[in-house]
Amino acid sequence: MSFNQPGPYGGQPQQPGPYGQQPGPYGQPPQTPPQPGYGYPQQPGQPGVPPQQPPYGRQPQYGMPPQPPASGGGGGKKAAIIVGAVAVVAAIGVGAYFLIGGGGGAGDLEDDGPHKLSAPSSILSDEYDRQGPAQEEKAGSSDAKDLAQAGVSDATSVTAIYSTTDLTQLDPEDPSDLAKLQTAENITYFGVYGKVEDPEKALDVMFTQMHKNTDDEKVTLVGDPKSVSPDGLDGAVMKCQEAETTHPVTNKEQTTFMCVWADYSTVAVVEPTATGKTYSLDESAGLAADVRKEVRVAK
Repeated sequence: MSFNQPGPYGGQPQQPGPYGQQPGPYGQPPQTPPQPGYGYPQQPGQPGVPPQQPPYGRQPQYGMPPQPPASGGGGGKKAAIIVGAVAVVAAIGVGAYFLIGGGGGAGDLEDDGPHKLSAPSSILSDEYDRQGPAQEEKAGSSDAKDLAQAGVSDATSVTAIYSTTDLTQLDPEDPSDLAKLQTAENITYFGVYGKVEDPEKALDVMFTQMHKNTDDEKVTLVGDPKSVSPDGLDGAVMKCQEAETTHPVTNKEQTTFMCVWADYSTVAVVEPTATGKTYSLDESAGLAADVRKEVRVAK
C-alpha cells in the first residue's frame, strides 16, 4: 500500500481492511472507513472505540496498533469496550505519513546519537500495562523511498496501547465492569524510529497533515498546536494539539491532547485518555515526556 495516500476521510482510495469490514461495537452495522497505510493507527468504527479484534493469527495492517484478543464469550463486545485507548489519533488518521513535507529547521537541538523506540510490557512505574502485543515493522521499499525523500532513513514503526485496567476483560453489559472503565486511564503511543535529519520539520509537518485529515464532524481540532517543554524532555522538540470529540460510552464531550515529540532518531505521538477524567495540556505533555524516557533506548 502506498505510503503517500491521503487521510482516511476524504479522497482516499477504497481499500479494504486486512480482515474485511468489521461490525460496529454494539451490534451496529459496519461503519469503518478504509484503512490507511504505513504508520497509521487502525481506524475505529467511531472515535474512541478501537476496531473489533480479528480472528486469532491475523495481524493488523502495517503500522497499526495491534488489538489484544478478547477472551471468553462475547469476544466482539469485549474488544469493543477498549474505549479511549485509540482515540483521536486514530480518528483523524495521523501516522508516519506526517514525515513527508518541508519547511522548518533543526535549530539548536542536540543530537544524542542513534536511538530506537521500544514497547515494554509496562510503563510509568508499571502503572500502565500493554494491552496485547506491540507491533514493530520495518518500512517496505516504497515507504522507505518516500521517507528518504523527507530526510528519514532506516525507518521502523512501533505501536502500542497501554492502560491501568485490563480492557480485554471488561464486559460492556456488566455494570461492575463499566464502573471499572470509569477509572481506567489509557495511553495510545505510536511512532517511527530511524534517522531524522530535521526534527522540527517533522513535527511541523505532522500537525499540518493532522489538520488536513480532520474533516470528520466527530472530531474537532481546537486552535493550533502549542509548543511545550515538560520536565525531562531533553534533546527533543514537542507540541501538543487539543481535540474535542464525543465519548462513545458516556456521549459527553471529551477533550484530549495529542502530544508529539521529535528528535534526530524518533518521532512519536502520545495521547492519554480516560473515561472519568480529562487530562490538561501540562499533564498530557508530562506523560508524553515520561513515556519517551521509557520507550526511547540507545541502539
